[in-house]
Amino acid sequence: MIRRLFISLACSLTPLGAEPAGDLLRFSNGDQLHGRFLGISEGPKLQWQREDLQEVAEFNPSNLRHAVLRNGSPAAPLDSTSVVELVNGDRLPGTITALDESQVTVETSCAGTITLDRNLVSKVAPQPHGGRLHYHGPFSEDPWQVNSYKSGDADQLRSNILQARGVGGKIGGQGEAREAGEAPLPDWRHSGAAWYWKSDEPGSALILRDAMPKRSTLRFDLAWKNKLMVAIAVHADFCTEEKLVEAEEADAPGNAPLPEFSPHSSNNLPNIFGNAYILQLHSNYLVIYRTVVMEDGTMSKLRVRKSSSRLKLEDRSKATLEIRSDLENSTCSFFVDGNFICQWRDPALKQEGLEPVDGSSFAIMPITRSGPLRLSDMVLAEWNGMPDSARSLENEEQDIVLMTNGLDRFSGKAIALESGTLRFKGRHGEFMLPIHDIAELRFATNERLKPEPPSGLVMTMRFSPMGRITGTPVSGDRETLRLRHPLAGELDIRNDAAVMFEFNETTNIFTDWDDNF
Repeated sequence: MIRRLFISLACSLTPLGAEPAGDLLRFSNGDQLHGRFLGISEGPKLQWQREDLQEVAEFNPSNLRHAVLRNGSPAAPLDSTSVVELVNGDRLPGTITALDESQVTVETSCAGTITLDRNLVSKVAPQPHGGRLHYHGPFSEDPWQVNSYKSGDADQLRSNILQARGVGGKIGGQGEAREAGEAPLPDWRHSGAAWYWKSDEPGSALILRDAMPKRSTLRFDLAWKNKLMVAIAVHADFCTEEKLVEAEEADAPGNAPLPEFSPHSSNNLPNIFGNAYILQLHSNYLVIYRTVVMEDGTMSKLRVRKSSSRLKLEDRSKATLEIRSDLENSTCSFFVDGNFICQWRDPALKQEGLEPVDGSSFAIMPITRSGPLRLSDMVLAEWNGMPDSARSLENEEQDIVLMTNGLDRFSGKAIALESGTLRFKGRHGEFMLPIHDIAELRFATNERLKPEPPSGLVMTMRFSPMGRITGTPVSGDRETLRLRHPLAGELDIRNDAAVMFEFNETTNIFTDWDDNF
């Protein structure tokens, strides 16, 4: 029976790009299996069921990579973005309810009340974004879209643009295009909670449309192999696509001009992205353009900074990028790994007849053949105007508090939290700070315990909209899992807000990238 079941399952494994159905299981070798996650049995073994199979299949987690639940959508999302970050990198989704000099208590909707030694906590973030969260992922392909500007993909590009503009169909992402029977573009592929670009030829843009508010903070992890050469468009309006819409409405799609892509030239950027800010990132420097499309169709690009900014990423393979924009004042700032790189203002403020950037879309496009990319852990939220981050103010001996107004910050010692008020002792006195007015509290670095590296089976639960909990799976069903956490002990965790399980996670991105992808 076991042999027959294995053969049936092997025949059911589908290549990447198959139509999603419910939960999705991805194996270490790149195979994947649709079905339904049932739980964790003794072993531990992951239990999986398909409608076309009578037997419940069990898989050794050491052979698994991801289990995506409900196509990346929670059954009941968490009602708060408040998180407590631990020294091992875990982010417990919950609200801090008590604090003293030795312990921190967190109330979570997914795992109940958790009490931790204070030296196991690195950060408490009651208001981590300063505003409403607009996007967190990518846990699924939707609502993303891939546009290829290579000459051989002209028909597919036209179809994608018309669909995104609502001509001949509803607005949708790449996943919806697959459901409509259209062939997916191969250059960007989604897997687990990341987008991968592994093509030998640049010219494909990964697009998240109509997601950026006028005042926004955008943060994501970008990993690469070999050299980094990529164009990032923010607040793009893709206004040049209107020509395709007009041609389609006139029943003359063949007459509509298409962008011509040249990977080593920035002159085509206005034709692709319309009005936007473009950050061209290279391993050791950054160039920022403002692309311009006038009403008469005239296109140009303006360099918003006279000199390039140094990045010093030559010896790196991964970075956290952050862009904070305020279109009301036409200003933006760029950070790498929490460190300020540069700030710029829209040239429209000084040039008569030029309108400021006013778009709401994000895009990323490789401009080199030198190596693959991976985009993950994206957070897009409204920005409250905070000029800096408590991350840059971490101190070995003092706790740091950053208030939500972005102006007030305190250094000293967090004494206690009672009835929603933090008692904080600073150099100039003792303060009583309402917890709902605190953006971040970072504990002194020399008081934090250095965690032991994980050993054996490791599983990471990811939640929507925020949060991750790592540990060894013990048992459970579809509703609740018991996880042995390295810092908090055994936890019974509800799965209704979980969107993905990751197995055998590693901090080395080279082993995390699937060469057979």
